[in-house]
Amino acid sequence: MRGALARLGVVLRPIAPACRPLQSSCQAHLNHNTDELEPSTSGRCFASWSTDGHTWTEAELKQALLDAGLKRVSERGWTNAALVDAARELKLSPAVTAVLGSQGEGALVWHFMEQCNARLAELLAQQKDEMQAMDLDARVAKALQLRLEMLVPYMDTWPQALAVAAKPSNAGRSLKLLYQLVDDVSTSQLRS
Repeated sequence: MRGALARLGVVLRPIAPACRPLQSSCQAHLNHNTDELEPSTSGRCFASWSTDGHTWTEAELKQALLDAGLKRVSERGWTNAALVDAARELKLSPAVTAVLGSQGEGALVWHFMEQCNARLAELLAQQKDEMQAMDLDARVAKALQLRLEMLVPYMDTWPQALAVAAKPSNAGRSLKLLYQLVDDVSTSQLRS
């Protein structure tokens, strides 16, 4: 197994003694440096991955995979295949997509929704004076227009994203992000 992974440029990293190999937080410990153990102070395993001299923390790896995955959505859709392509683009084994858990495609949709919600909050803050000059209906319409314009690059695949977001295993977090959007729009309108 190690030989096959080594040919892919991946070397398994030893697991900290306090961790059991099958715990979800301890899956896929990949690093070229197999001599070091870095136990975490939180009781969870510390995972890092290396490629071309760059070491990724778990959070950095997730962020990089999801960012690169969004670039592949137009070709591959809101699928795990987009994430596998993203891993290859980052010169990592496709196996690292396991860091996203069983909801890889859901995580891709959520990542996009979170980015759009954050961008909308920034835009609303930047346009506060302009928005205050409008009546309430116009402000809400402008805020929703700004948010909907963020979907334009993904218009052809957005129905698939909605289907992924609506899966029972993904619906809870998807609704949370929708409520965040509604809250951001309504809160920005109440500040006037």
